[in-house]
Amino acid sequence: MIQDFTRVLARVQRDFDFYIGCQMSPAVALQDYALTTIEREALLNPEKLSKALEDSALDNRPDKLVITFSGKHDWINRTKPTTRKVIEDHDARIAAEMRSIRQAGTHEERSAAALRFVVLVD
Repeated sequence: MIQDFTRVLARVQRDFDFYIGCQMSPAVALQDYALTTIEREALLNPEKLSKALEDSALDNRPDKLVITFSGKHDWINRTKPTTRKVIEDHDARIAAEMRSIRQAGTHEERSAAALRFVVLVD
């Protein structure tokens, strides 16, 4: 039975839908696992589950863990990757809006074109 409990713990950690199923409908979610009453209670009680997961992590910890970073790393790159085509299309849209501003016949047309231009360059 402990093997099934370990399998359930592993699945709870990687499968959020399964975890929610254990909380909402434990009989259905756990039907394929042979668990003792104590094991089922641990899965249904968040404090007991947290303790079981901590103990599981301690039992399975690696003997040695080494993390090495070298070279340059761009940890946060919020810019979207752009291709030459995307840049050219964007530039063409900006040029078109500039023409629209210059050629506008009314204040409303000029205002609308100016707003579209500002959105493009923002």
